[in-house]
Amino acid sequence: MLPPLLFTPEQLAVGIYGVLSYSVAERRMEVGLGMALGASRKTILGLVLKEGLILSGLGVALGWMGAVAAARLFSGLLYGIGPTDTLSYVAVTAALSVVALAAALVPALRASRTDPWSSLRAE
Repeated sequence: MLPPLLFTPEQLAVGIYGVLSYSVAERRMEVGLGMALGASRKTILGLVLKEGLILSGLGVALGWMGAVAAARLFSGLLYGIGPTDTLSYVAVTAALSVVALAAALVPALRASRTDPWSSLRAE
């Protein structure tokens, strides 16, 4: 039996989407300039996806450290699993990675469809 998450996958997806969407919006001129200079849509898509997965990977790593520390503190309250149950950590990491990829895909697709000339004229 897996322990309950603090946030639902929907809340995590909305949070990751919001952060990445804001980041892409702030870098609109940079993306437009890159596309005007010849960057392909595939390159822009990969750049934004990589940024999103790096941020979520960092979050997962920090979450693992916090979870291990909290599990040690609350090991007496855990029932049916050990403080470092590998299956729980792997399952939650896999679920969060899928949610992060799905949440990063929407801003990445939006950035890859940016019109270079309109984004350069906007500033």
